[in-house]
Amino acid sequence: MESVDYNILKNIMPELKYSVRRVCTPSWSFRGPFYRHNFILIYEGRAHFEKNNKEVYEGSKGDLIYFPPCSDRYAYTYKDDLMKCYAIGFQYTCPKFNDESNEWELKTTPLPFDLGQKINDEYFFGAIKKTMSELNSLWLSSKPFKELKMKAYFMELMNYLISWKTQEGVNYYNIKKVDTIIDYMCKHYKEKITLEELASMVNISVSYLGNIFKEVTQKSPIDYLMDIRLTRAKQLIDDGYKISECAKKTGFSDIYYFSKYFKKHEGMTPTMYAKRI
Repeated sequence: MESVDYNILKNIMPELKYSVRRVCTPSWSFRGPFYRHNFILIYEGRAHFEKNNKEVYEGSKGDLIYFPPCSDRYAYTYKDDLMKCYAIGFQYTCPKFNDESNEWELKTTPLPFDLGQKINDEYFFGAIKKTMSELNSLWLSSKPFKELKMKAYFMELMNYLISWKTQEGVNYYNIKKVDTIIDYMCKHYKEKITLEELASMVNISVSYLGNIFKEVTQKSPIDYLMDIRLTRAKQLIDDGYKISECAKKTGFSDIYYFSKYFKKHEGMTPTMYAKRI
């Protein structure tokens, strides 16, 4: 694999060229050079892949296949176990603004992927599959501004994959638990929520909940919940609600505590915040 410059890669700006959900026929195969980057995510069946007549990979469910542009490619599926997959073709550049020249510079660097890599984490595989499915749906749709939405999904996909390749030991099973809890917080922030309640939702101890929440979000569960409440309270103030109503509607126990907490984190009281509008 070529050397990857992650300082350049963090500015990646992709351009999607095609997206397809492929259900292979027994005769399916392809051969030849292609001039785009290509991802193939296999969610069922098997296939044989070759790159530049020397690299070989036997793909099956959970595999992500990557071909760089201008590589010689050959692939076929197995008649007794037909491959089903999502495939996308794309190009990219990595623009960076030069403050000295006041101009954009277009740079590039290789992507950190082998011909084939196995995604063993079920949650992570599900997230990648869902994102590629959304990309494919948008590609086939006639929605206005779908190009912007596709870029957003593609950036999400690249963030997932590059983070996965560079962060060894990330536990996506724990991320799923934290996502479940955050989703619950967003729906029930008005109510009294305890750590015991949150831990029991995902069948773990309170101490382990604190550990994985800190690992994933860099915050404790309670701090994260309070951030949700504070953000929602600011929205309500912006909408013209009385301060007492904002406190009540966002789960704060009383207006005094709400005002004290608001000032500590926003540098001003709720009343001062309302007057600035």
